Amino acid sequence: MKNVRLQLEVPEDRFEELKDLMGRCRITSQKDLFNSALLLLEWAAEENLLCSDEVLLHPDPFISKIAWCHERVRLTEPRLAEAAGRGPLVIINHFPLRQDLAVLPRIPRFSIWCGTRLTTEWHVRYRAQAVVYGHLHIRATHHRDGVRFEEASLGYPQNWDPSRGIDPYLRQILPDPHAEPVPAQPLQGSVYRPQG
Repeated sequence: MKNVRLQLEVPEDRFEELKDLMGRCRITSQKDLFNSALLLLEWAAEENLLCSDEVLLHPDPFISKIAWCHERVRLTEPRLAEAAGRGPLVIINHFPLRQDLAVLPRIPRFSIWCGTRLTTEWHVRYRAQAVVYGHLHIRATHHRDGVRFEEASLGYPQNWDPSRGIDPYLRQILPDPHAEPVPAQPLQGSVYRPQG
């Protein structure tokens, strides 16, 4: 059995063991398995890790999560194109649009990526000034292709310090607080229109 995404070989003689791991990790079909590797499954089972989305997120009325995802992308892309044509765009999504932003610093080998690679270049294609997301519950600022990505969640309650007030937990999106100031341009023509 070959994992296409990670290019790892899973020996056929370990298939029964693999089925057992699939059960312990709550992976319900062999098709779902192709998005993981046997070694990662073993590690997740040993660490007792489970992504609740794998169990709780159902694609109904679509036949699969992949079909659901492709339909959401198909419906969203024309709306983004239309919005980008009207002016500056900020893309806001619960999940990060890029897999490289779904990293937990304390367990970097465990990816909590819940997206699709179809969105990886949306920030460039739709000329976004910023991309805002949550999901990770770890506030952070990243830059990709000159575009600012803000993980703007408040975090978990155990990470909050009420004595600090709300300001340290808020993110200013526009204007970019770290951007170079744009020099004022002289006005063209008169802005004053005398009455009478």
